[in-house]
Amino acid sequence: MNDMVSRRGFLTGLGAVGLFGHKVFAAPHGAFSNGEPNLRFALMSDVHISMKIKDGKWHNDATKFIHTLKWFRDKKIDAVVIAGDLANYGMIEELEVMAAAWEKVFPGDKAPDGRKVEKIFVTGNHDWEGPIYSGGFSKQLYPDPIVRKEKEFYVNRAKAWEKLFGEKYEPIYSKTVRGYTFIGQHWDPKAWKGCGFFGLVKKFTEERAAELSGARPFFYVQHPPLKATCNGPKAWGQDVGIATKALSKFSNAVAFSGHTHYTLTDETSIWQDAFTAVNASSLWYTGKPNLFQPVSPKTKMHNTTQGALVEVYDDRIVIVRRQFMPDETLAEDWVVPLPVKENKPYKKKMLS
Repeated sequence: MNDMVSRRGFLTGLGAVGLFGHKVFAAPHGAFSNGEPNLRFALMSDVHISMKIKDGKWHNDATKFIHTLKWFRDKKIDAVVIAGDLANYGMIEELEVMAAAWEKVFPGDKAPDGRKVEKIFVTGNHDWEGPIYSGGFSKQLYPDPIVRKEKEFYVNRAKAWEKLFGEKYEPIYSKTVRGYTFIGQHWDPKAWKGCGFFGLVKKFTEERAAELSGARPFFYVQHPPLKATCNGPKAWGQDVGIATKALSKFSNAVAFSGHTHYTLTDETSIWQDAFTAVNASSLWYTGKPNLFQPVSPKTKMHNTTQGALVEVYDDRIVIVRRQFMPDETLAEDWVVPLPVKENKPYKKKMLS
């Protein structure tokens, strides 16, 4: 399959059934206006830049990340959304490799034509707690506690973030890109209690309610899935529900999350009810229906790297589901009509 095959034709060829047998729900493109989108951005999660031993030395590999960024760059995006787990072991060295990869593709945060490309990055559990994974990774790598403390991201997050990404580290923040608001909430020390409080969004959205309300969508990003939204009520690693309750006051909210590594070919990866929620999948590996269950040798989806191109028009949001390395279209676009309050084609399409 390649880009010469239309996504509409691809859906027809599948007989309106996804790669894993789930029914595909999509709104027809022909029902909407033509023209260029107001906003284009990349959506991905779980990059997991990872330290590995090669030729007796420690190395970090950003090959997949660079390849993916280049594909999005050529689509003339305005921003890149990454929903957490930037590094695998939470080491500053891993994030240095990530920052260098970003600079290679978007030097000075600029596209080739000089446009600014905004970073909408949030951290995940691996960025904070990765040093203790794999039997105490950082302790094995740096036995000296003084040296080790200097190498771990979460200990030095404010200073490291500003140095690496050129901006202040804030637990929750907002940015405006081409007139659209993005809100990002980082992982925090309390996040594992109940698999994630992520409660800062409640106060944040309450204080900005007048600004956020309306027909124009705004976008919210955190690492774990919001409780009882995309991928079903039993989705692995979902938060405790504060974010879901807070965003339920805004029908124009679109939430992105990662963490589960669920594939984008699973039609439960998009959800609509009081607001819209979308699973960003994973650049590291994907699992179906989750990473703890075996993957069919026939589909071989476990090792794929997935993300989405999101295009925002006046009357719709188009989510182009994509696989990288190899580059392939995954399935028919998800098309969310705007304003979402009036039309929700993905409402209650979730599978148990």
